[in-house]
Amino acid sequence: MTEYVYVRPRPGGRVRMPDREFRPMDSAGATVPRIDYYERLIITGDLAICDPPAAAEQGAGDALAAPEPPPAAEESSSDQPRDPRSSKEK
Repeated sequence: MTEYVYVRPRPGGRVRMPDREFRPMDSAGATVPRIDYYERLIITGDLAICDPPAAAEQGAGDALAAPEPPPAAEESSSDQPRDPRSSKEK
């Protein structure tokens, strides 16, 4: 089981996150897995371990939050007949 830790980049620093398509970390920080890449950045001082912000401070628009599960597929859509024409033929 992978452990996770909340970290922030040093002031003025820019840290790329390989587990998130190499996007730069927000200055507010992020929860990241404890892998060698982040451990080296913590040791060198490029990242600092800190407490995560309170849920009220984060807001609903936090892009780095855990993704929500996809909505359940609707079963009623399979009851309706399919249009035999493709979208190109319309």
